[in-house]
Amino acid sequence: MLVGSIFGTIGVGDGALWEFHFVRRRIKLIEDHMTRGGYPTADDVVLAALESLDERSEVQLDEETVRAIEEGEAQLERGEGRPWDEVREELKAKLFRK
Repeated sequence: MLVGSIFGTIGVGDGALWEFHFVRRRIKLIEDHMTRGGYPTADDVVLAALESLDERSEVQLDEETVRAIEEGEAQLERGEGRPWDEVREELKAKLFRK
């Protein structure tokens, strides 16, 4: 169990140090996630949080692209898909015409 406040430093690649300080409220959040989320260590909770931030910061697709993807998935569900080999040959013919 984590208690009180946690202070520390983390070394980074160029020799610089980052300081961190977790107050009780944040420690409680970490403990809750360790208990409910099945994370064995506080480090695992922090890593999961950072990975989640990475996922959210990925490029967001515009509405037109999302609609096109959804339509393509619907076509596949209706059995309207085409074999990749066929599509590849069609694209090659269009792109590499002489």
